[in-house]
Amino acid sequence: MRPRGRLIDAIAVFAALGLAGLAALSPWPIASIPAALLVSASFAVAAWLLRGVDISGAIAGTGAAFVFYRLGGWRLFAVLLIVFVLTLAATKVSSRREAGGRSASQVTANLVVSMVVLLYPGAGTYTVALAVLSELAADTVSSEIGEAFGGEPRLISTMRKTLSGANGGITLVGTAAGVTAALLVTISACALQLRGFHLWVPIVSGVVGMLADSLFGATLENCGWLNNDAVNLLGTACSAAVAFGLFRLLVRAPL
Repeated sequence: MRPRGRLIDAIAVFAALGLAGLAALSPWPIASIPAALLVSASFAVAAWLLRGVDISGAIAGTGAAFVFYRLGGWRLFAVLLIVFVLTLAATKVSSRREAGGRSASQVTANLVVSMVVLLYPGAGTYTVALAVLSELAADTVSSEIGEAFGGEPRLISTMRKTLSGANGGITLVGTAAGVTAALLVTISACALQLRGFHLWVPIVSGVVGMLADSLFGATLENCGWLNNDAVNLLGTACSAAVAFGLFRLLVRAPL
């Protein structure tokens, strides 16, 4: 790994653990600190053993999982676990990812928006957090399945044919797989009896975020203005913003 990459991962680890520290001090905890520490550390170790993350990713993942379990309880953490399983399974069918797993910068870029949302709970917190998780699942599954089985992709910004694995490239198969992943995340939340969210909002928001991620990749990333981590962060932020707007329209109450 290049020195710059190590520095970015160090910053990502610091950010994830810093947010975990804020969660530990939060006046709105759902789970105890010892329980959250045990669950989050176990999750990170398992993710590392499965090569879903590298060492830095495992440390950042511990912080993220702590926030989810501490402030969202076991049900929301279970949804996070389901997203991890979905994305890991999709990644295994593609050779695009590095064998060592996701780094801290990748983990934090994908989860920092939902972590911040959970730190400021309100009536729509779970709606927005689930929207971000839906986008994460949809984006990863669509990319990996599309590359493996989708055939020749088209650039989302121009609809011209492009190379497999190119930034912003989409396929019908991959897009359908992404929509299915977003649907599965929300259905899982319902099956786990997670309360306080609107059923269709995370699905719509996750799919919009997935498409926005591809558009950012086709434009900002291909121009060299942003890297993949920044694009992923923008995609999750977009899904959160859409969920926020839809929630306000539905409930007419502040988050």
